[in-house]
Amino acid sequence: GMSEAIEIVTRSATLRPSSFDAGTGEFDAIFATDNRVKVVLPRIGVVWEELDVSPSAMRLDGLRGGNVPVLDGHNKGSASAIIGRVVAVRTERGVAVARLRLSDAADVQPIRDRIADGTIRHVSVGYVVHRHERIGEQDGFSVLRAVDWTPLEISIVAIPADPGATIRSGGGTVAHHKESSMS
Repeated sequence: GMSEAIEIVTRSATLRPSSFDAGTGEFDAIFATDNRVKVVLPRIGVVWEELDVSPSAMRLDGLRGGNVPVLDGHNKGSASAIIGRVVAVRTERGVAVARLRLSDAADVQPIRDRIADGTIRHVSVGYVVHRHERIGEQDGFSVLRAVDWTPLEISIVAIPADPGATIRSGGGTVAHHKESSMS
């Protein structure tokens, strides 16, 4: 019910460095694809998860309203960790792309510089799934398709995490980190 903590799952996203505009601090990130990724879901365990990236499956009001933050390393506890926001979203051929705008604040400038010069190449999306559909099995694990889900935040991250690492974030929620290097 409503008393349960929201379980935030994170998975890798892809920064498009060629899209970075130093003047505006804006760039594109592919924050969701329909690729199957192995995730650890609370109370369910290890599953293959696919995200339905159609506009009907994604709750995009927060993104469209500018209310989805860009965070420094999934840090939800510090106001200064909010380094930007999502300003637009679009879907194309099985991927969902967010346009991110970094803050003009002085403490964000080093991050802007590192994205501009290619030093920072990793992003990650935090999301919550409201409804999964079981669509089959692969390698002995259930395949679940997220048919109703909300992107909550997009983070700039330093190092891709161990795909097997399950961490408990603030509030006792379970967040699974699945991040991979940009090709």
